[in-house]
Amino acid sequence: MIRKALIFTVCLASLPLQARPWTNSSGKTIEAEFKSLDGDVVVLEMKGKQYRVPLSSLSEEDQEFARNAAKDTEKDSAEAPSSEPSNPGEWKINETAVFTGKISQVTLKLSAENAEFAEKGNKRWRKKVAEENPNPWLAKMHDGKAITECTMQIGLPDGFDPSKPTPIFIVYVSADVKTHNQYSKAYWNSCKTNNTILLSVDSIPDTLAGFNTPNMMAMTKECLQTLEKTWPGAKTWPVMVGGFSGGAKYSQWMSALLSEDGYDVRGLFLGGCNGCFFEYAVDGLRVNKRTYRKIKCFMSAGKKDNLVNESHRNSVASAAEEADCKDTRLELYEGGHGLHKEHVAEAIKWFLIPEEK
Repeated sequence: MIRKALIFTVCLASLPLQARPWTNSSGKTIEAEFKSLDGDVVVLEMKGKQYRVPLSSLSEEDQEFARNAAKDTEKDSAEAPSSEPSNPGEWKINETAVFTGKISQVTLKLSAENAEFAEKGNKRWRKKVAEENPNPWLAKMHDGKAITECTMQIGLPDGFDPSKPTPIFIVYVSADVKTHNQYSKAYWNSCKTNNTILLSVDSIPDTLAGFNTPNMMAMTKECLQTLEKTWPGAKTWPVMVGGFSGGAKYSQWMSALLSEDGYDVRGLFLGGCNGCFFEYAVDGLRVNKRTYRKIKCFMSAGKKDNLVNESHRNSVASAAEEADCKDTRLELYEGGHGLHKEHVAEAIKWFLIPEEK
């Protein structure tokens, strides 16, 4: 059902020519552009962002319009030259084959722009952290080595179609794991069952060099920019960022940095997190505090987690609320310090609910 929160006034002069009113079963109306019909879900675009709305939640007239529009789109696609890969389920990223329903790995060379970003960031942010934050862990995060290459791990869900907006979940992990690509596989089933791309990145040949804020940002940008070159339109796809323990800490500021870089970051998943770094993102990395207003925060913690007690959970939740996160949830599960995969799947679904206004 289209949520009541989607009721807002849009200046018709600013809307694309294809925009039209859409009314749900409760009589509430929004202005949006039809993009596609994905099974029983209508993909609508408003103000440059795309949302997935259940077909059954719309009025009968709008359901009929969506079906007819989808048929017209299919007809146009059938008449146009095919851009599909020669082998079903196979795609090429920088000449490397990647497959739907599987996790693949692609080696990327950092662009001159991203390599320069990492180099300057190590100098600028390292000095800022040393001056304003005595935390030795953060200092180490800005004492990185120069990097020129990385490996992108990407999982494409079954039925992946780049003509339709596909959400992206970017995973970060603790430095003691030594490689993002190794542990991020724990998120794959949650992504696959929710038609979401899994993405993680490691520096090469030294993976530990990637556990550094500017290097991590440069590599992540390289991955996302590569997807944009491969599938035009990917820049607008919804992005979610998350991790467990130390990876959850990194995710707090990486989500904001990516949002400020123009990506549609919808959600932040914090699993087993006992540290608050929202303030560090704002004060140390100069992220605009209003950035967090666009991002939902889902916290997941075990009731028997000795490393993340009730005080830790409450302090992180309070920090997220003080950072003005769009919405914050704290969910508990029976267990200790370990990733709760059911919460990952639940978080993805929650992040992708059309934004509230």
